[in-house]
Amino acid sequence: MPKNKIGECTICGQTSELTREHVIPKSFYGEVLPVKTKMITVGSCIACNQGASEDERKVRDLLGLEVMQYEHELTGYFDKKIKGNTNLGKSKVGKAFETQNRLKELGLVPSEELVLIENEVIQKVFKKMVRGLYFYFWHERLRNNCKIKTEKMKPVYEWYQLLEKIKSFPDHIIVVHGDNDEIFGCAGLRGPHPYQSQTRWFFSFYRKIIYITATEPEIYLPGPITDKIWL
Repeated sequence: MPKNKIGECTICGQTSELTREHVIPKSFYGEVLPVKTKMITVGSCIACNQGASEDERKVRDLLGLEVMQYEHELTGYFDKKIKGNTNLGKSKVGKAFETQNRLKELGLVPSEELVLIENEVIQKVFKKMVRGLYFYFWHERLRNNCKIKTEKMKPVYEWYQLLEKIKSFPDHIIVVHGDNDEIFGCAGLRGPHPYQSQTRWFFSFYRKIIYITATEPEIYLPGPITDKIWL
């Protein structure tokens, strides 16, 4: 997308010079993008594009700490990245994780810093991703006054099982991206008219970590997918 194009920012709605925004941060994919990876991009203002970089790095590190607990092709990448940045003082997540582990070893109460970081940045980064995905798939902006909430899903389903369940919902507009991706996949549900602002997004990272994001209009309107935020 030409940098000098003027238009409406997908994220904040302001009319501005647009840049190409990667909806799913490239850093989530490791040092080299896997072959045939389809990156989703939308137009966003410079402030929205550059302003979230630090938060995205924190989410990358939070996801990486989980990936390091099991075997995955990116385990080594995250181990090296988080440890290196922690030693350089560049990873607040890694530093908080080290502090938490030291407190546990001493038999003290774990620090809440890591939880506070997670709660804050997860909401901000996923809100931005959902706005980008909504525009990408349905070619219209999600209203600014929508309520957006993200929570981590308990490990009840494998990603392929969750996809089958989502696809079985009748009478809903469903989109799927990267359903066979070892790194990232997502599925979105949207209610029919007049419930277009009511959506549910299911995110899979590294096939093990699943988050759910719900969007609702500012004025609550019980709709066809109200009860499907959690499966």
